[in-house]
Amino acid sequence: SLPLIALGGVAVKTFADFDRLEKGLGALSGSAQGGADAFNRLNKIVLDTRTTLDLKTAALGEQRLVGAGLAAAEAERTIKQLGIAATVSGSSIDDVGGVLRQFTQIVGKGKIEQEDLNSILDRMPALGALITAEFGGSTAEAIRDTSISMEDFVSRLTTAIEQNESFQ
Repeated sequence: SLPLIALGGVAVKTFADFDRLEKGLGALSGSAQGGADAFNRLNKIVLDTRTTLDLKTAALGEQRLVGAGLAAAEAERTIKQLGIAATVSGSSIDDVGGVLRQFTQIVGKGKIEQEDLNSILDRMPALGALITAEFGGSTAEAIRDTSISMEDFVSRLTTAIEQNESFQ
């Protein structure tokens, strides 16, 4: 009887957590229906067996990226490709969350520092070769020398993951 009560408590907490995430997505999209739609799209991304993601990480990632200025569709594309890159890198769900936080910070401040890049590469080493190929080097200076916006950095790196056969 006691294990069933504990299981019921866990189920209620999990439902409450998901409800909060969906409401957060709704606040960013402007409606409860928009939040539900985003939640369902993210759930499909999480269920893709190529990704190392959970729904909480994906939903928080979208909230952060959209809050930093990315469009929801671009945020979801980025989350999916980072989930795939995590699988290729042997990274954890926590690593995906960490890279999403770094992306949010660099988009928010409009520049990338070496510390940001080191954190990304420590968490997803497989991105190093892609960054070098796409931006001419794997240093923050090389990326800054391209004079692109950080939104374009995220988009180009996401596209590079999508187009690289090793990641798909």
